[in-house]
Amino acid sequence: MKYLEHVKSVALFILIFLSLALTFTIWTFTPKLEELETPTQVDDVSIGDKRSAEEVVRPVKVLYHHENEVTGTFSQTEN
Repeated sequence: MKYLEHVKSVALFILIFLSLALTFTIWTFTPKLEELETPTQVDDVSIGDKRSAEEVVRPVKVLYHHENEVTGTFSQTEN
């Protein structure tokens, strides 16, 4: 019990020193960044037959906007 205050003081000094050292390490840290290689471009890859947009996109419903009125079709078979 005689040296308890001295032990606490030494422990406190060590903790403060560690705190300062770690803070300094965090503030001065710079990561090692490697330069990226220039990416090579891949030429046009064909998976299937080439088709036009009209062959791929088929409208399901049509909306007509006239002034403040919006009308349209309800099914695919309407003209």
